[in-house]
Amino acid sequence: AIKEHQLGHLSDEELDEKLEYYSNIDNKDQLRKYILQVPVYQQYNLTLSGSTERMNNLVSLMYQHDRPEFQGNHSNELMFNYRGIASVFKWLDVNLSTMFQYEKSENGGASSGNLGLLPYELLVNEDGSMNDISRYNMPLIDRKVPKELFPYSDWGYYPLKEIENQSFTRTHLNARIQAGLTFKLLEGLSVDSRIQYETFNGRNKNLYKEESFYVRSRVNGAASWDQNTDKITLNLPK
Repeated sequence: AIKEHQLGHLSDEELDEKLEYYSNIDNKDQLRKYILQVPVYQQYNLTLSGSTERMNNLVSLMYQHDRPEFQGNHSNELMFNYRGIASVFKWLDVNLSTMFQYEKSENGGASSGNLGLLPYELLVNEDGSMNDISRYNMPLIDRKVPKELFPYSDWGYYPLKEIENQSFTRTHLNARIQAGLTFKLLEGLSVDSRIQYETFNGRNKNLYKEESFYVRSRVNGAASWDQNTDKITLNLPK
């Protein structure tokens, strides 16, 4: 509003009205409703063990769910462990241990960046529609740019719509198996041999849907605009 007033597009009275309107807006309630949530951390553990004269076994299972303070984000983790020792002969023990860990998280929801909005920047309008918190000087764009000719005529930025149209997933898989033999040669003298295999795989996937500002702004920004003919040439596919 101040910039528009400096450019002569708003009178003193219109500027005062807008500033008065903005001063009476506070988005704290909307941030609590649409961005924040009560964090929840849950972990469940199960351990089973058993033994005989010639064999010992231990199995443990862990499941963990984490829901942080920002809506739309969560993670799940599963871990399995097994350890066993078997006395095959008086002179030979067989050892086996395994570990399996899998984790998947979603981090495309709300974030601390959403808390950096100015107090008058609402997420939702009074009629329930998503509010446009523009990243551009929209009054100038409206006057100078033929928006309807670009691949995406909507140049707006809607924080809640952005959250709905993005997904940042991360998956981790870690597995290990170890086997060994213990040879009891003499009393107080033994020989251990071990072999181990371990694998670790991680994958990060960031997905922006077509309706996200990320996609729309890049396609529009890459387009060539001939201002003499108003011809728009796409340089990125829509």
